[in-house]
Amino acid sequence: MTDQRKTEEEAAHWLCLRQEPGWREADQQHLDDWLAERVANKMAYWRLSYWWQQADRIVAVGDTAFADPRGTTRTGAPPWTAFAIAASIAMMFAFVGFHALHDRYPGGAGGSFAQQRIETRVGGRKIVPLDDGSRIELNTATLLRAAVTAERREVWLDRGEAYFEVRHSDKVPFTVHAGLRTITVLGTKFSVRRDGGNITVSVVEGRVRIDEAGGEGAEVPSTTITRGNIAKIEGPSTYVATKASDLVADTLAWRGGMLSFEQSTLGDVVAEFNRYNQRKMVISDAEAASIRVGGNFSVSNVDGFTRFLHNTFGLEVQATADEIRISS
Repeated sequence: MTDQRKTEEEAAHWLCLRQEPGWREADQQHLDDWLAERVANKMAYWRLSYWWQQADRIVAVGDTAFADPRGTTRTGAPPWTAFAIAASIAMMFAFVGFHALHDRYPGGAGGSFAQQRIETRVGGRKIVPLDDGSRIELNTATLLRAAVTAERREVWLDRGEAYFEVRHSDKVPFTVHAGLRTITVLGTKFSVRRDGGNITVSVVEGRVRIDEAGGEGAEVPSTTITRGNIAKIEGPSTYVATKASDLVADTLAWRGGMLSFEQSTLGDVVAEFNRYNQRKMVISDAEAASIRVGGNFSVSNVDGFTRFLHNTFGLEVQATADEIRISS
């Protein structure tokens, strides 16, 4: 499948979902994130949206005048004209949408390959067993979809972070789609975090392969990492840290309700805390943001963390109902 067709099918999938009555604000945010990833996503979505709108407008043809072969002017187009054109566009859209859904979920939405949608709120965590014996643990503010059966094992990480314990299978690989990357394993323990187009993969056990989407006939870059390795993907670049077992453990501290840092800047630490809490911390000046912080902290004990900042570094902390402001 070419990269262009894949993008068009994803656009058709989104446009189909957008017409459903259960569309929510969270779904719109995810669509916005997908559109922001690449210009190609926007172009494909806009093209399909245009034709969908044209199908709606064709009904208006019935309000215009036309001349019949006998020279008599009549009001309203022949019913078959509007419906035939509308049906043609609808069939074109349905064809693209059907193949988009069928390629991802053979058997249809109600068939044996139906998606399982799983989501956590800010500060929430959830453990979900899958039909193949694998298990997914979702971190805060995470949304993913899973299609896991005896014949197929695929997960789409739409946002957030998840830890995977994958039951080994020699025949059916387990694939996680995260933005423009796919992470493929046969059986292992690893985590994937997605922040827009930036992806972090941490391996606890086994081996995973990270692929970049590419067109047919193109050489597709691939990166393989093993136990104790971390891969950070930023746009087209992939960085790998090897022999980083301690760092892997720190990135997975959230599974125990903790955050672990080793001489990170306060700006980075605060950004991490804010993923788990509705009331956000705000740093007022660059001097405070550059302070280096290390230690283990509870994800929900923001008051304890700010007391630590005040007592250890002498920082000023002003708390309101809406935010916590930190300054030198």
